[in-house]
Parts: sequence; C-alpha cells; structure tokens
Amino acid sequence: MTHDQAEAMAMSDRILLLHEATVQQLGTPRELYERPENQFAADFIGLINFLKIELISKGDGLYARFLDADDDTPFDINYRPEQLSPGMQRVFAVRPENVKLVSPQEGHVTGKVRKKVYLGNILDYRIVLGKEEIRVEAPSTAKYDIDQVVGLKFTDYVIFE
Repeated sequence: MTHDQAEAMAMSDRILLLHEATVQQLGTPRELYERPENQFAADFIGLINFLKIELISKGDGLYARFLDADDDTPFDINYRPEQLSPGMQRVFAVRPENVKLVSPQEGHVTGKVRKKVYLGNILDYRIVLGKEEIRVEAPSTAKYDIDQVVGLKFTDYVIFE
C-alpha cells in the first residue's frame, strides 16, 4: 500500500458532519455515535432519547431530575464537565441500548411499560415517564409486561445545552 492509499483510507474512516453549511462534528463513526458534540450529531446516527433535566446539588454531588417525568427523584449523573452547575436545565441524551430495565427499587427513575415489540435478539420497549416516553432495547429474554412499573438505569449518556 502506498502512502497516498494509506492516507486516503485513513481519511475515509472519518465523517465530517455538516448542517446548514456549519461543521457539527468531525470524527470516526464510533465517535459520532458514542460521543456526539451536540444534539444534531447525536440524532444523526442511530436512535437516541432526548429528555429535559434540571441539575441540582445533593451533598457533594451533582444530580439530575427529569422535568417532565412523574418520578422526579434526583439521580447522580456521574458527569462532571466544568460548565455544569446546579439550577441549569439541560437535555439528557441516552441511546436505547444504554438504558437497563431493572426493578423499580434499583433504577435511577421509574416508568411504566406502554409497548413492547419483539425484534428477534432484542425487545423494543416504550416506557412512559410522565409527559415523556423513552425507548429502551432489552434482551429478548426480558420479562416485562405492558403497564408494569419498571426501574430505568442509565449506563452511558450525554448532556447537552
């Protein structure tokens, strides 16, 4: 492989994401999917849930509570960018595969199963959190029923302005 071929190959592994003639993000497909820099980039590749949160302080930590959920129990966000502080309202972005269904006592928040669709290796759940709904992908072995109250545990997410 020549140097030019190697350089062309390396360049093709990166995506320049534009919106209205403005660069939104430059990175690998994995970077755009796992660490999007803004809501446009997050929504561009794959499925994602956007939920409104308010940041609050609790003890030594920074916590979040969902603004439009019936369960507004604060949960530790383990997300510490310098620009975040209590009182701010932000957007909590989480991919369906990064939400785990657990017992109500184990979850960061609770919701109610509205719908589930069998897709072979996964079940696609729609969980109502009050005025908002979140999409969750669980293993097809999951045993949650329509109208059942479940806990939601977030394993990876991003917070946007």
